[in-house]
Amino acid sequence: MQIDDGRVFDPFDDHQPVAWEYFSELRRSCPVTELPMGMLLLSRYDDVHDILRDGGERVRHFSHEGGMRAPGVIVPDEEKLINELDGPRHTRRRKLLMTALHPRLVAAAEPYIRDLARRLLQPLLDAGGGDLVTEWAQPLPGMVFAHVLGLPEQDYPQFKAWSDEVLAGTYPRLNRTERGEGLHGAHPELSAYIDGLADDRRARPRGDLITHMVEAEHDGDRLSQTEVRVLVMHLLVAGHETTANLLGNLLYHLLSHPGHLGALRADPALVPMAVEESLRRDPPVLIQPLSCVAAATCSGTTINAGTRVVLSIAAANRDPGAYDHPDEFRLDRDGAPPHNAFGGGAHFCPGAPLARLEAKVALEVFFDRVQDAALEAGHTYVKVPVFWANGPEHLRVRLVPRA
Repeated sequence: MQIDDGRVFDPFDDHQPVAWEYFSELRRSCPVTELPMGMLLLSRYDDVHDILRDGGERVRHFSHEGGMRAPGVIVPDEEKLINELDGPRHTRRRKLLMTALHPRLVAAAEPYIRDLARRLLQPLLDAGGGDLVTEWAQPLPGMVFAHVLGLPEQDYPQFKAWSDEVLAGTYPRLNRTERGEGLHGAHPELSAYIDGLADDRRARPRGDLITHMVEAEHDGDRLSQTEVRVLVMHLLVAGHETTANLLGNLLYHLLSHPGHLGALRADPALVPMAVEESLRRDPPVLIQPLSCVAAATCSGTTINAGTRVVLSIAAANRDPGAYDHPDEFRLDRDGAPPHNAFGGGAHFCPGAPLARLEAKVALEVFFDRVQDAALEAGHTYVKVPVFWANGPEHLRVRLVPRA
C-alpha cells in the first residue's frame, strides 16, 4: 500500500513526514500490513497496546531483541540497550536502574528545571522571539538530565555534541562506526568521559544518578562498568530527544491553536492534561520494532515466528476504536484508555516521570514569563530528520514578555 502521493511507506526513512492519512487507511482496511522490506506494520490500538503492555497471551510471542538495530547485527549482552533485552536480563538491569532512578531524585530536580527554563527563555524574550526548539525545547531536557546524572553544567555543550554524534551516526543501528565496535570503540571520547564520572563517583559518592547507578545493588548484583556506560548514554540521548520533541509538539500545537493556549493560561490545572494529550496525539517516538518468536494472531492475521514487526505507536494513538475524535487535541478528554507514547509493561519508559515533570514546569514558566506568543508568518512544520522521532526541527516565534 502506498501513501497518497505515491511513495512507498518506509518507517526507517529519516526524512519522511508522519503519514497520518496512510495510518488511517491501514487501521480501517489492513491493520497488519506487509512493508516492502518484509516487515509487518501493526496499526490498531488493541494490538499495539496489548503487546507493549504485556497483555494477554500474545506478549510471550514477541521479543524486544534487536530493538532499532539493523537485521543481523549481533550485540553482546553488556552492550545492549535496556529496551532490547527480554526476560530475566531485562528484569535484572531494570531493577538496578530503577533502584537508582527513584522518585525522590526526580522530584528534587524541579527547582533546577524551573530555574533553567527561565534562564534559557530570557534571551528569547530579550530578542522578541527566536527559535523555541533550538534555543529552548532542545537544550532544556539535555541540561536537566545532565544535572540529574551529576554532570557539571559547563560540560553540557561538549556532552551534547557527543550525544548528537551518537544519534546521527551508525552506532545505534550497527553497534559500530568507522572508528570501532561497541560504544567504547564507536565513540571513545564519550565513553571515556562517562567512565571517568563513574570512577569518580565510586571514589567520592554524591547524591546524583551516576552515584546511585554505581552503588545500585540487588541480591548482591551490580551494574558493570560497560552497563553503566551504555545506560548513561542511552538515557541521555533517548531522554533528551524524546522530551525535546514532546515540548516542541506541544508548543507548536498551542501556538497554532490560540483557543487552547488561552484555556491553559486561564486554568493552569489543565497543563498535565495538555501534556498527556500531546503525548497521545503526537507521540515523540513513532515506532517500536519487535521480533515474533512464536506464531501469534493480531487483528485476524497470523504472524509467523521469525517475522520482524513494527508497532506503529503513532497510528495506535489515533485509533478511533480507542479514542473519540482521535485526531483532535482535547483538554476535556475523560475516561480514555492510556496512550502508548511511553511504551508499557516491563518496558515502560523509566524516564517518563522526569519527562512529564519537565513539560509541566516548562509550560508553567512559559505562561509566567510570556505575555503573548505567535508563530512567525510563513512558519511551516518540518519533522526532525530521525526516523523514529517525531517533533519539529524548528519553531520560530515572536514573543512579548510580561511586564
